Amino acid sequence: MSGRVAFERAAVQISDVLADPEFTWFEAQKLGNYRTLLGVPLLRGGILIGVLGLAREMVRPFTDKQIELVQTFADQAVIAIENTRLLNELRESLQQQTATADVLKVISRSTFDLQTVARYAR
Repeated sequence: MSGRVAFERAAVQISDVLADPEFTWFEAQKLGNYRTLLGVPLLRGGILIGVLGLAREMVRPFTDKQIELVQTFADQAVIAIENTRLLNELRESLQQQTATADVLKVISRSTFDLQTVARYAR
C-alpha cells in the first residue's frame, strides 16, 4: 500500500486485498486480519514525507467523503510535522544565540583580564 501511495502521490484504496492481484504481502494481512486498505500521502511541497494508512477487517471500501476527510487529516499532520520542525530549529537557534551572548558578556566584562576569557572559552 505505501509503495503504491508513494508512486501515485495520491490516495490509494484496495477494496479487498485478497482479491487484488498486485497485493502479495499475505503474512501481514493474516497478522492484521484486514481486508480493505486506504493509504493517503503526507506531502510537503510535493515531497512525500509519509503515508497515513487505514485498514478495515471487513471488505467495505471507504467512501469519497471519508477519503477526503482522511486527506484533510493528512494535510493537518504535515502542518503539525512542519511546525514541530520549525519550533525545534527555533529552539536550537535560541540556544546558540544565548550561548554566544554569554560569551560576549564574559568578553565585555573582562576586556583586560585575558585569563578569564581563556578559562571560559575552554
